[in-house]
Amino acid sequence: MVLAKPDPAQVGAQWYRERMLWNAVAVGRTIVLPLRGGLVAFETTTSHLHRARKRLEHSGLELPPTVLDRRGGTAVVLAEYDGAVLGQCQMPGGVRYLMAPSAIELPLVHVAAAAQDRSWVSCPKADDRCLPSASSVLAAFTAVVPPHLHATGPAAARARTLIG
Repeated sequence: MVLAKPDPAQVGAQWYRERMLWNAVAVGRTIVLPLRGGLVAFETTTSHLHRARKRLEHSGLELPPTVLDRRGGTAVVLAEYDGAVLGQCQMPGGVRYLMAPSAIELPLVHVAAAAQDRSWVSCPKADDRCLPSASSVLAAFTAVVPPHLHATGPAAARARTLIG
């Protein structure tokens, strides 16, 4: 009897489901995390990420779980939806807001980071699953993005009125 080697994507998706309580699924050879149930993300450049990380640490906050994608030179920062971030219209240049029905690809677990395109810059912790609020992550990016990259068009200048 020949034992088949477990599929790394299946093993990883199961690990994320059991340890992090995320609804990760294996799709082919990758692990996909649908953004729903209060989970959102910010996609940005690695240079913006490094500056935002310093800002967060200066404020006494750890960098939340963050996936680095070496292929695209981008990073995805996970956060908890808090109702204060309304959408892309609030994002500084170089930052993209991701929410349902978006999904992100997660690194495989138990596979060397050098052997895959994605790796954790800041790993998720099973004993501390709390994520920072989306508004605190946005504040860090807004504080470090150069002024010429901030939105200045009509959508940014328009007053937002909530009708109750």
